[in-house]
Amino acid sequence: MFGYICMMWTLSSFSSCTPPTDADRDGAPPFSIDFSDTSFVSLWYAQVRNDTGMIQKYLDANDPMRQYAALMALSTTPSTQFAPSLIQLLQSPHIEIRTRAAYSLGQMGTPSSLPDLKQAFDIDDSLMQRQHYNATILESSGRLGGPKEAMEMITVSTYSPRDSILNLGRLRGLYHIAQNGHELKEVKHFMLNVIAQPLHPREAHYIAADYLARFSSDPLDTLQFGLIRTFEKTIDIQLKRQLARSLPNCSSSRANELLASAFANAEEDPTLRFLCGRGLLKDRPQQSNRFFKNILGDPNTKISQLAARYFLQYGNQHDALDYAEWARKESFPKSTRFILYAAALENLPFYYQLSKRNITKELLAFWPNDMSRADRKILIEQLVSSGDFFEEVVAFALKAEDGIIRTDILIALQNEYCTDGSCNFSDSQRKTIIPLLKKSIEGETSTQTVSAEIATELGVDRPQDWASDSSFVLAVYQSLEWPRQIEAGKALELLLDSLDISYVKRKKVAAIKPYGRIWERMSDSTQLVVKLEQGEIRIALYPHEAPLTVAQLIAEVESGYYDGKAWHRVVPNFVVQTGCPTGHGYDSGDFLLPTETSPYAHYHNAGSCGMASIGPHTESNQWFITLRATPHLDGRYTKWGQVIFGIELLNDITAGSIIKSMHVENLSK
Repeated sequence: MFGYICMMWTLSSFSSCTPPTDADRDGAPPFSIDFSDTSFVSLWYAQVRNDTGMIQKYLDANDPMRQYAALMALSTTPSTQFAPSLIQLLQSPHIEIRTRAAYSLGQMGTPSSLPDLKQAFDIDDSLMQRQHYNATILESSGRLGGPKEAMEMITVSTYSPRDSILNLGRLRGLYHIAQNGHELKEVKHFMLNVIAQPLHPREAHYIAADYLARFSSDPLDTLQFGLIRTFEKTIDIQLKRQLARSLPNCSSSRANELLASAFANAEEDPTLRFLCGRGLLKDRPQQSNRFFKNILGDPNTKISQLAARYFLQYGNQHDALDYAEWARKESFPKSTRFILYAAALENLPFYYQLSKRNITKELLAFWPNDMSRADRKILIEQLVSSGDFFEEVVAFALKAEDGIIRTDILIALQNEYCTDGSCNFSDSQRKTIIPLLKKSIEGETSTQTVSAEIATELGVDRPQDWASDSSFVLAVYQSLEWPRQIEAGKALELLLDSLDISYVKRKKVAAIKPYGRIWERMSDSTQLVVKLEQGEIRIALYPHEAPLTVAQLIAEVESGYYDGKAWHRVVPNFVVQTGCPTGHGYDSGDFLLPTETSPYAHYHNAGSCGMASIGPHTESNQWFITLRATPHLDGRYTKWGQVIFGIELLNDITAGSIIKSMHVENLSK
């Protein structure tokens, strides 16, 4: 159907296309992958322990299953010393081995392997039997390549939109090249053409749209009319959301009109409205004050908040008292009222001292009241960003018995005052915050982590006794529970380094029971079911791509661990995250998992399920679900499943929402 296809790259490392002369080398006897074999578990932990001898032994073995196990162990952080073995395995008679070897070379990130990768591209695949392998070559070449490879990829003329797997590999390669700092206007035009081609699969559209939104250092003026037309015509809501992220980079008034129209339309998709409203506020909108005032009462809290932020960002002193009057309307969401109070304080002239004091009292009066975490975070943000409530906010944090409240305050202070590795506190503010930082470092994991980060950024402005041999920082670090407090541990290590205090670094490896029997109980229909207040979400599992992770997750679900857990992190149009033992998002379980990435598991769609981590091989029991395509996570975070039912419920989750229960279906006894 597709005819004879070859890779028309211009490098000499690719020979000209010739018809296939014999059967696929994959005619070698198939090998069976048995994940219950303890060698798999041993090899994963050999990689974590940096036991290079054991891995090399398995790479050199004649048994393809042993080679495959070693390649899976090397999928995330392979050492350059394995490059010769990986290059040799590109000639394996087994397509699975070749694909894994190509993937690991890309993950290694060594440009010297690029010629061998290109040479390994199978130009004789006229029957399209090895598309996944060739797609992996393209992806890995992108991880190692630059502008030259990008131009070679976009000038291939022999792929049609129906060659979906190869095109996805090419798009991933181009994406990685941009991640390496090489943005080309020619690639942006190529991406827009992909979006405009309806025959491309949805995943290709999503990657291309994310590319345009993420790599937008230059204005999209030369692309904007095609992008606007595509936004207007598409009926794919996920793609429309992705494109909405790029509209603010268009100078055309039509782009502004589209953003405003969707933002104000109560019948429109709520997430699209939010994205359009956020984009509308990127620069001063062309719409009037009345336009935004009318949206303040929108029943969607996030939309109402964005309307209020317009007056905070672009308000004026003549209307400042009106903002305070609107803030007193109890019909508005609390969070909207907080923002309007802040807008009034921001815009009132200095000589309105009495009015400012009254508004200040009204805003501070909200603090003792019970409210959701989401509302409280908005209140904290407004108090911190105004700059007039520094002492009050620090006092709230010192008195707070709830570690989550103290953590949210510390995060707000860090976001407001610390950037690029330094903090800009005034002398009085620094004196005020030091006791809070000390108390927080001696507190729980979440406050330890954030306060240690702030203290590191303070640099020489820290008290001198913090750097003494008897520093309390060292005592706190030595008392941490490992690996539960590993995130605090990493933050405290950076602080200790900046204080020039010598210490023995804690090991991050923790024992875990190999749940090998779980694989024997699984089938292609095994699913996780997550029950929420709004309904249920079903997740298909990827045991062949992340076997240790899937087994551990099933064991945790069967133990009831996730029942009642909160979604502690909610980032609109990005992820929702859960699984923290304490609910603040900084604790791990009593085990660590190795990172398991794969050439077959990508974050191409909303609903991709991955493991949270703070670096390679630090996964535990926190996991996330994406709300859009997030290809920048590929190769870095373990993907263990995909939502197949209930994906629309994800956008209703808010910070603090609870998982009613989780269970596994279609798992044999």
